Amino acid sequence: MDPAITLLFVVLLAIPAVIVVLGVRRERRRSRAPGWELRTGTVLGQPVLLTDSSFAARPGAQDRMLLEQFRPGTEVEVLLPTGVLPPGASTESSAPATARLTARLTVGAVKRSLRGGWPTANLGYGIYFAEYDGSELPTAVPVLRHRSLTSLRFDLDGLGIVGADNREQAVPWAQVDFSNGPDLKVRIPGYGVLTFEERHLGASYRVTEELLIKYGTFRQLHF
Repeated sequence: MDPAITLLFVVLLAIPAVIVVLGVRRERRRSRAPGWELRTGTVLGQPVLLTDSSFAARPGAQDRMLLEQFRPGTEVEVLLPTGVLPPGASTESSAPATARLTARLTVGAVKRSLRGGWPTANLGYGIYFAEYDGSELPTAVPVLRHRSLTSLRFDLDGLGIVGADNREQAVPWAQVDFSNGPDLKVRIPGYGVLTFEERHLGASYRVTEELLIKYGTFRQLHF
């Protein structure tokens, strides 16, 4: 066989392999680059770093990257939302009400939840800071026209419930699983999975949702 033809044949065989290698390298670089957007929001009266809802239901490389970057104990420089003061700051601060201040805060917890995209179940994360841990607790929420419960109470130890039979029960946060979608589903030992709609919680629906996100554990209970 002509050497030139042989060389051409070898080159043609090598091209697909090169394309595959380049594609793999590009995919690896992409998986190592953050694919999420991050913003500072106000949740429960405190600053929280919120991702978009670009994470799949099954945790992957992007989830691991985020959790590594924001491990509990990590210090983060945060541009606070307008009107939110740094921990310990006086409410009589001379800064204008529209001024945005910065604070160096310590990551306390990183929590998953469904923050948008229903019903595709793409998830987002909230990064909470230790300086505000428990600042919104304790708080009680009446439950209206629910067949199983009459009230919820949130504190640092867990979720307290009062059943329709007036039986009280305290559930540690480690045992409280929730799923937020078009309604709230909460798994409570002894009760199974309970569903809460806005009519059950009234104006406290969003507060209840955010407290469950911050202190409970997200599990997909809607499917």
